[in-house]
Amino acid sequence: MRIGRNLTQAEVAAVIGLEPKSFSKIERGITGCSIDTLVLLSDYFQVTLDYLVFGNNQKLSNIKDRLNDLVDQIAIIRDSLDSP
Repeated sequence: MRIGRNLTQAEVAAVIGLEPKSFSKIERGITGCSIDTLVLLSDYFQVTLDYLVFGNNQKLSNIKDRLNDLVDQIAIIRDSLDSP
């Protein structure tokens, strides 16, 4: 994700409050990170925690769009049930 967005390790590390060396170790799998760091990364890259941990490809915006579609469909069904 970072490389695909042309970001350096130092840039991402600064945003999430880590030293670049620490972020480098996390990115390379040498050390783990806290849940708090995962949440910050998830928010920054707009992906789900599943994506960060398991590689699930669902982007957060896709999930929001799908939820909005479902809400719209529910409203249509509710309106049809309310109609005489």
